[in-house]
Amino acid sequence: MAGITVLALTTGLAALAEFLRQGRALAPLSVLTGGLRVFRTSAAWSVLAPLAVAGAAGTAVAAALAAPVAAHGESSITGELIAATIGVVFVVGAFLWVWASRVAVRQARRWRPGGE
Repeated sequence: MAGITVLALTTGLAALAEFLRQGRALAPLSVLTGGLRVFRTSAAWSVLAPLAVAGAAGTAVAAALAAPVAAHGESSITGELIAATIGVVFVVGAFLWVWASRVAVRQARRWRPGGE
């Protein structure tokens, strides 16, 4: 469980960093759209969606690989463990999504036109 949490955090932080690096380019959209919802949506697609898809796909693959061994009672991979790991990935993804949204909104509020 600790390994999955660390992997989810590192992957999510990398996605967060990339989103924030590109986030300055999104700042003018707040003026054009009249709101900050574009940042929350962009953060969801850039940070939350990849983690959610990876967590769901990883869980499906783990369950398929562990099924033959678990059927005979020889595996320590239980349904509860798989559910807990996907829950951790979704919680990490949601936390990083909220963080990315807040930082992007803060960047947008500080943005001023500069002859771009």
